[in-house]
Amino acid sequence: MVKKKRLSFRGREETLSKLQELSEALDCTKTEAIEKAIDLLYQQVTTGDIWVGTGVWKGWRLTTAHAASSHGQPVLVAPDGTPYGPGDIQK
Repeated sequence: MVKKKRLSFRGREETLSKLQELSEALDCTKTEAIEKAIDLLYQQVTTGDIWVGTGVWKGWRLTTAHAASSHGQPVLVAPDGTPYGPGDIQK
């Protein structure tokens, strides 16, 4: 049997607050925000992609599933496949 761990009161309140912010940012209900968050987590777990660009960023992705990724260090991958690590990105 798997024991469910309840969030502490503080953690629960922070989670609900972040969920409200997310639903407002996405202009959707909390339920829809939860579904979108679950989809994003599933994508990250199954592909190693942390973020996949849309709009002007279409084709870009932040991932750990690339040969240039070392020990789980994320790399930003351009649409042409060129990876950019933390050392390549400057302010």
